[in-house]
Amino acid sequence: MERRQIPTDYDLWGSAVVCLDQFHRLIVVVEPDDRDRPQIGKFAGMISIPMGAIDIDKRETAPQAAAREFGEETGQEVRILYPIGFFEIVEPNGQRCGVWAFYGELTGKPYLGELEDMKCYGLAEKEFLRLDPFTLRPLAREIYACWKWIKLAIDSGKPIQWVWDMVKSYAPAIAKRLLNQ
Repeated sequence: MERRQIPTDYDLWGSAVVCLDQFHRLIVVVEPDDRDRPQIGKFAGMISIPMGAIDIDKRETAPQAAAREFGEETGQEVRILYPIGFFEIVEPNGQRCGVWAFYGELTGKPYLGELEDMKCYGLAEKEFLRLDPFTLRPLAREIYACWKWIKLAIDSGKPIQWVWDMVKSYAPAIAKRLLNQ
């Protein structure tokens, strides 16, 4: 019997950002109509928290990529405050993606880099939770749920460094190298 090789790395690395607007609504983006890519589980009209690929070739860290992707997708600059967690997704084409998720706050400045053609808006948390699973991009609900738990810890007095240390302790060693914190 042939034994399968256990993967030691991911095919793609990504970053995501949970961020609230000035009205305390979750900032989400909608996939454009011309971006139907079922091979990676993305469809036109799909709703997501801002997320995208980390540019490993440019030695981009996960927090840098999260801020860049947020800016490209929303047109707004964000400051990364703390990690939410490390997540894995296997896309329909079999590609394994390791995704770092962060919580950030708007700086009030426009993003000055290249912008993607995506719709961005604030969605009340109750509305976000009511979206059916086929409307939400994979991982969005899981990232949101982890953020709510971490927010509870912070609201109860846990310091931000505790969050960094706790989240890092549960991440695979190969993923920690992308934090550079």
